Amino acid sequence: MSALKNSVRLMASVRQFSRTAIRNEDSVHPGYKKIKLIQEQFQKPDGLPVHLKGGTMDRVLLGITTVLCLVGIGMGVELIYDLANPPKNN
Repeated sequence: MSALKNSVRLMASVRQFSRTAIRNEDSVHPGYKKIKLIQEQFQKPDGLPVHLKGGTMDRVLLGITTVLCLVGIGMGVELIYDLANPPKNN
């Protein structure tokens, strides 16, 4: 019977060692708080797509990307036209 009691005591002590301490708001690293604020900003239901929720810099990058895509498409169309209509040799 004493072996049973000892094993119960041992399991109870192991359980106490495995618990984590309760944390309060002051023990959270400030970097995690900053990440939570950024996550809240991206989760707001403001009607903007996620690639524009970063602010003005996201709009600038989207504009640059759009212009570069249009220039590339235009150059591709010009190349196809030049290859389809070669210059005539007299």
